[in-house]
Amino acid sequence: MAVAVENQLSTMKPGERMRVDLTVTAIPKVSQVFGPDTQPDDIDAINLYSATYEWLVTFKNFCKRCDGFMVS
Repeated sequence: MAVAVENQLSTMKPGERMRVDLTVTAIPKVSQVFGPDTQPDDIDAINLYSATYEWLVTFKNFCKRCDGFMVS
């Protein structure tokens, strides 16, 4: 996992974020407000789920330090 994240980081710069479709953007994330009238078409799912460069560095370092982890 650390190698995969490290490879992605090599294509990014600090201040950028990777979106759920693996595209990279420097545009700041806009908060999504959900209310009773929110419709599915109102939600930009690609922009909603993203990870910043800085968070990915932290996750990569965790993956290198930990003794493995299991997702079940």
